[in-house]
Parts: sequence; structure tokens; C-alpha cells
Amino acid sequence: MVNYDNPDIFYDHETTHLIIVNSSATVTGRSNTTPLITNDNYCITETDITEDEIELREALCSRDNLKFGVLESSCFMVDIFDSDTIPYLKDESIDVYIYFDEDSSTLFKVGRYIVNSDSFSDDRLVRSVTAYDIMNYLRDYDITEWYDEVYEGATTRSIKYLRDSLFTWLNTDIEDYNITQEETNLVNDDWLVEKSINSDKITFGFWMERIAEANGVFPHINRQGVFCYVGMKWYDQPAVKTFDDELTIPPVKFGGSDKDITVWGIAYVYVYDGNNKFLGKAGSTNKKHPSNYYIVDSFVFTNNRNQSGWKASLETALGKLRNAITHLRYKPFEGGFYGNLCYEVGDRIDVEITDYDEEDDDIDDDIPIVKSFYTYILERTFVGLNDFEDTYSARGDKKQPRYKLKGDKWSNTDTDTATAGIGTGGVAELKDPRLDDFIEYLRNIGIRLLDEPSAEVVYNKADVQVEITWTDPVDITTKRPEKAEWLGTVVVRKENSAPKHRWDGELIVNSTTRDEYSEEPLIDNTIQPNKRYYYGIFPYYRHLSDADNNINFYRFTKVFSVNTEYFVVAPTIVSLISNGGVVTMNYTIPALATGTYTECIVVYKKSNIPTSKTDGTSVTLNPTETTKVIMGLDDSSIYYFIIYTTDSLGNTAESDVDSIGTGEAQIFAYTGAIQTFTAPKTGIYSLETWGAQGGNATDGENVARGGYGAYAYGEVLLHQGDTLYIGVGGQDGYGGGGNYTPPNNG
Repeated sequence: MVNYDNPDIFYDHETTHLIIVNSSATVTGRSNTTPLITNDNYCITETDITEDEIELREALCSRDNLKFGVLESSCFMVDIFDSDTIPYLKDESIDVYIYFDEDSSTLFKVGRYIVNSDSFSDDRLVRSVTAYDIMNYLRDYDITEWYDEVYEGATTRSIKYLRDSLFTWLNTDIEDYNITQEETNLVNDDWLVEKSINSDKITFGFWMERIAEANGVFPHINRQGVFCYVGMKWYDQPAVKTFDDELTIPPVKFGGSDKDITVWGIAYVYVYDGNNKFLGKAGSTNKKHPSNYYIVDSFVFTNNRNQSGWKASLETALGKLRNAITHLRYKPFEGGFYGNLCYEVGDRIDVEITDYDEEDDDIDDDIPIVKSFYTYILERTFVGLNDFEDTYSARGDKKQPRYKLKGDKWSNTDTDTATAGIGTGGVAELKDPRLDDFIEYLRNIGIRLLDEPSAEVVYNKADVQVEITWTDPVDITTKRPEKAEWLGTVVVRKENSAPKHRWDGELIVNSTTRDEYSEEPLIDNTIQPNKRYYYGIFPYYRHLSDADNNINFYRFTKVFSVNTEYFVVAPTIVSLISNGGVVTMNYTIPALATGTYTECIVVYKKSNIPTSKTDGTSVTLNPTETTKVIMGLDDSSIYYFIIYTTDSLGNTAESDVDSIGTGEAQIFAYTGAIQTFTAPKTGIYSLETWGAQGGNATDGENVARGGYGAYAYGEVLLHQGDTLYIGVGGQDGYGGGGNYTPPNNG
């Protein structure tokens, strides 16, 4: 929240005054008088504004799914009357202030911006001014020179060092604008980052988005023009404001039922590299369907793999990140409120709205029902000068802040055409529509070109080889202007990038026999697992310039991407069944296509989730079996289980965590009266409830069966002697329906 002594003045004022000056000017508020302004080249006030209209747009994350690290700039817009006293403002740095009534001691700085456009209306009487904060310019700023210099004398640098060094460099490289970085400590400031970006140009936006995402924050330019890192407030902290109907202009819109928090807390953080290879995760939960946050192909977390202890350090860093963002639980919404710039993006707010419903007698008695939820200001649009209006919103997935895995630019259309194996690789054909348009143009002007060959590429996972079949193009025998007779087809292979021509890569074959590989495939068995290969198939033809000079012409025709990544599919805990201190675990461990398992264990721990293979008690599992009985557990306790596997190639995988309470189950049936359960000892107790089936409806000979009841599960800490009161419904009793006896599975 802005450090502002009297935020309620936004609601209590009678008149509002606006000041826009060059950023080098000094504006000082004074009690019961106008502000003192010095060093100003111009001064725009509310008398220069058409219809008293201004608009301010701010955002931390305007995407549909929550993603940390996004660089969003604020935008300030105003229409002014043209005047000789107001210069052309494009590229000018401006400061915007407001103050209330005639008392400039209430001076409030709206922000610092750089004018992007200053355009005239058709009658040249009005100018529309649009300005952005400096984030709009930093996003694409080239920092390659700094990146090449910052690692001199060191192989790694901490995030804190990199942040401070970058802003020191920016202030020497960018003229006319002093960029101040907020003094703060980020959760992973001590994480060491190697020099691993290989690019001719590195932009500030590319670099900062990944640094900020690794720390669970949003880069933001605050009202003073300072570059800061905004974290979203914890949900157990007080909201900056509770909005109700009196301050709500349009009705608040939100999806889902009143009880449904539609964006849930984050249970796990996962990291994958650019080829979607799993690198590490952190988190814990006892939910069957937890919310996950995915970080894909970020140089912050995907380098350092050759450093000693990198895996453990990565999991520690991910644990810090997860702890910083796991609290985020909010309801996506959009609502309009009386404007108040003291509330900033990133602030948590509570919303209360009153609805009216009817009783069961179908008579509208105007019974008020208060609906309330907490949420965040992730976007806002502030409009007006004397009649303020804010539109606040927070987007989000309907169920959870999930971020889906994405491949690199070639792999996102991979299709699994492999002949054997589990969870490995894929093949995709690369298309360039611009090339097709160019070829069509050449044909239209009379140049003869061979057609593309029809081709198929398969990655044989079991044998770790690529199999390519194709049909060569037919000849073009017309003599005007020239014949295009097929002479051969070249196949080249290149690692990590697509070949640009037949000399750009390793030659696999030069076939001069037509359709030599149309039935039996060309086999390339010199590839390795966990690689990305690109194959170019180039037919060429003979152009007879004269009798003595044969010139071969090639056409860029077919390129395929092959991903040979291999990983172990995670095992699954199918069910846990408890009988006192004995737990029966049903599980599945997928068969391997390559190699054998060198380790299959289940690790269990009392009261807490195991964090590694050594954090708890381990029991060896047979990968070909599906059941394991585990004995000797404490009664009336809760245990957490994770299966870990390792194969002979060194690949590892682990199951999702599952948990169960030990002790004998007690089932309550319908008795017509309230029943009680008294805890025999202190511990975690599991509660399962099955709703009754609805009653049947009959109409003559027709019978409509009632709907089945719901199922609910929960865990509660009870102390010895605590009593639960249990009511079991009966058929045609309260709410209707019939008894449902749950299966006797403990």
C-alpha cells in the first residue's frame, strides 16, 4: 500500500486538482494553498484537460493464468487542449500529481511516465497524450554488454549480486533517466547462477522475468518511479480494504459457487529444462489433486548441473520459492469501486456483496444474504478526476493457478510416433509457410521446381534409432523454360537447430536411386538419448545449362524434429488400507522399455511428508508386484508414503504423496438419534461421509430414481476425550433420500 497518511480523503474531497510537470521539476505541497513548483519547463493543470478525464491502467499479471515475473508497465492517458505554453511532449519524462480541495498538503504522486505519443485531433484543438512508465522501455533494452562483463573473474554470481550490478550498469548506460532499484531481500537472492545464456542479444525483460519468477514476485514501477519487487500478501494478513455494496458501482462478478475458492494454494513447484526434462520439485500436500506451479526452461534453475550438490541446492531454492507463493488462494473477480489510488496492484482486498433470495415457500421475502470472499488487485483501471471510478480485477484459472508445460518452439507439436517404449521423445515436422509462398511465386513466373517428397520420420525408442521413409518427387519433363529431372535426395542431420541447407549438418545419405527408401526405411542408429535432432530431406535435380556444365539445384523441402528424451514414468500408489498398525499398499510400477530398475522403495514417515529417500523408513518393493504389506506402525497416527524408483541409466522418478491414518475404523449407521464418538487418544482422525441417495419419484408406471449422494473426506486433530456428534439421515427423513451404507474398506 502507498505510504499515505489519509487515504479516506479520496472519498471525502470536494474538488481535485491535477498537476503534470517535467520530471526534473520539484513539487512541494503546502497547507491550505496551492503547491510550490520549481524548475518546471511546463505545467499542465485540470484547466488544460478536456472534460476532466484522465485514465490510469496498472497491472501485475493480466494473463488468464497466474505467472510470476511478468513485466507489465503502467499507462497514463489524458486529453488536453492545445496550447502554446505546452510543448510537444513525445519522449518527455513527466511526473503526475493530484491534490484535494484547496489544500496541497494532500499532494499525492500518481507516478512517473515517459510520453509515448502526443497526437492531435482532426480539428487540431485537442491533443491525446499517452505515457508509460519506464518498464515499457526496459522490457526490450539490450543488456548483452553487461551480461558479458558481469561474470569476469567468476563462474557464478548470486542473484543479489546480479540484480545490484545490473541496475548500476543501467544508470551509466541509459541517459536522461535515473533508475533506482528497491532495497529488498528476495527469497532466492543467494542462489548462484552460471553464465549460460548463449544469444547475440539478451534483453532486460527476458532476464528479469526469470529472475523474478524464481523469487515469486512481480517487477513493478511504483508511484515514485522506483523499480520494486511486489509479492502478493498472505491471506491471513489484514486486507487493505473491505469493499461492500456502498462502494461497489457495478455488481462484482465472480465464477463458481459461493463456497468455492476458485484459485487454490500452490502445493508443488516443478522445474523442467528446455526439452521438458524434469529437474526437480519442492512441496507437500495431502490433497489428491494438488495445485502445481511449473517453471520451464529458465536459465536461473536449469544451469549449474555440473556443480557439486546442485540437485540438493535446487530443491532448497524451490522450497524457498514454494513457501513464498503457496498461500495464494483467491477468487477471480471483476468489480468497480469508488476510486482510491492508495490501493495498489498486489494489495489483498475483501469483497462483501448483498444478495436477496426467496424462502422455500416461493415467496420473495427479501431476505439478505451476504456473500464475501478475499482476492487481490492484479489489474486496475482508474478513470476520472472529480468523479473517480476504479475497475479492479484478478484473473485466474477456474480451479487453480496451474501453469502447463510448454516445449521449445519446435517441440510443441510433437506427436508420439515411436514404435516402442514409455514416455519418451516424439517427432514433429517443421513448417514454414513463407517458404511455401515463395515457391509458389517462383512457379507462377515459370521456374520449374520439384515437388516436395512425401516423408515420414519415426523415432524407435526401444532401439534408440531414427527410421526415415520417403517417396522421391517425379520429374518435370517439359522443356519450357527448362526440365527439372530428379537426380538424388540428400538427408542431413543437425543437433539442436534446423539445417538451413544440405551442407548445414552431418550427411546421413545421398541417395541417387529413386524411391530407395520408400518401403524399407533409412536407419540412423548413431543418435544418443536425451538429445534434440533435426533432419533435413533435400531432393535435388539437374539443370542443363549447356552440354558441358551440369549444375545441381537443391530445394529446402522437409525438416523434422526428433526428441530422443528418455525418462522413467512415475510409480503410482493406487490405495492404502489400514487395519490398526498394519497398512496394505496397492501400487503400480510401470515396466521399463530400456534397462532395468536398480532401486524401488517406498518411504513412509509419521506425521510429516518425507522430503527424500532417506527422510523416513524405507521398504524395498518388487517392481513386478502390486501389493506390499507394511507392519509395525503406531496406532492412531497418520503416515505419509512416497515410492522412489531408479533405473540402470540413472533416471529417477517418484510417486505423488499419499497418506492414511492408522487405527480401526468405526462405521455409524442410521439409528434415528444423534450418536457420539469419543477419541480414545490424541491423534489425527480420518472422517469419511457418504451422502444418501435421493428418494424415487413415481408418476403412474414411470419411476425416476433419486440421485446418488456425495462423498467427502477430511482429517482432524482430536485430543483424548474429545467428542464428535454424528447424525445419520434416514430414508424419507430430513432432506429425503435413503440410507447408504459405505463399503467396509476401513
